[in-house]
Amino acid sequence: RYSPTAVVFHAGGGTSLSLDNSYVQFHNFKNKLLSLLKNCELHSLVTIIPIHLASNVLISFGWLLQGRFKLLLSIYRAMLWNFIHLNETIKKRLAVQSLRCVSDRQVFLRVRRNPRLTYYYHLFINSIQVYKDE
Repeated sequence: RYSPTAVVFHAGGGTSLSLDNSYVQFHNFKNKLLSLLKNCELHSLVTIIPIHLASNVLISFGWLLQGRFKLLLSIYRAMLWNFIHLNETIKKRLAVQSLRCVSDRQVFLRVRRNPRLTYYYHLFINSIQVYKDE
């Protein structure tokens, strides 16, 4: 459901700040891909998934250059997790898609906003907790 008056407050990462960053990033990348696979219309997936996967590979390459191998592996573990659980995801996707009331286009008009470049910088140098969204 969409609630235009909903407000979400995050306490700077809260619990995740006390966890190993590779664990947090594994779930971050796993859940982003899972969410796309379940929620997007097929024609959107054809565009979004290749871009999403390519950006993940670029991020992993950056972490490789930095010698941050646990973070690099977290991305590929996330992709593998989604591949292994694809049958479950397809079942969830069928349920989600059967309940759709609006198109991706309508959703994207309301929620699509790209983060500033500093978001990626802070993600890359492992200081995402200092990033402030506008």
